[in-house]
Amino acid sequence: TLGNLGIAYSKKGEIDKAIKMQERALAIKEKHYGKTHLELAHTLDALGQAYYKKGDWDKMLKLIGRAVELQEKHLGKDHIALAPKLGNLANAYGLKNDMDKKISITERALKLQEKYYGPDHVELAGTLDNLGSALCMKGDRANAIKYSKKALKLKEKRYPANHIELAATLGNLGIAYGEKEVDKLIEHLERAQKILANHHGADHVELASSYDNLGYAYFLKKNYAKSVDLSERALKILENKRGSEHPA
Repeated sequence: TLGNLGIAYSKKGEIDKAIKMQERALAIKEKHYGKTHLELAHTLDALGQAYYKKGDWDKMLKLIGRAVELQEKHLGKDHIALAPKLGNLANAYGLKNDMDKKISITERALKLQEKYYGPDHVELAGTLDNLGSALCMKGDRANAIKYSKKALKLKEKRYPANHIELAATLGNLGIAYGEKEVDKLIEHLERAQKILANHHGADHVELASSYDNLGYAYFLKKNYAKSVDLSERALKILENKRGSEHPA
């Protein structure tokens, strides 16, 4: 179908083609079902995700917000099916730097998941992780640590200790510890870096931010030689990927 083809193009990195396919799919569904039918929700969400990859946060927010409204109208505001799209909507607000809305919507998604799955199900881990990250950005490090630690615990229970699913959570937890607990910051960032390197290879672009964060952590420890080494490694990866004139 057009929607599946759009998703495939998105995974290949052909975002303009992905958007074109999803927009065609949406137009057909709107013509057949009308603009307020539940059948449109998945396509709206997929189109929003494509615009996310294109960097158009406003369109992403509008489309995913519409998907959520359709699900609320047809399924009710407490249906578990809303949780993933609420998570996407929260992330859209996060990209717009509206952390208060990101936190409130993520908390809503978490309550739905806790009610449906129970408080200790791995399905909650991603939502807990997103909530911890948002709270960290708001400066609430105590609660950021709390939620990120719970996310990590759920993932460690479900996955092996070196599984790629743990990497982002370890990174978020380390950043939440931050300058006040530099040893824990380094401990978690190094564990995340090892997992990423094992999964992607040591010079993959996915490791650039990991090296950069570790470089800053060692700067805080006043280990300047190691800080420079890690930061230079991050820079080299980004230059190889994006060119030496890229603003990142």
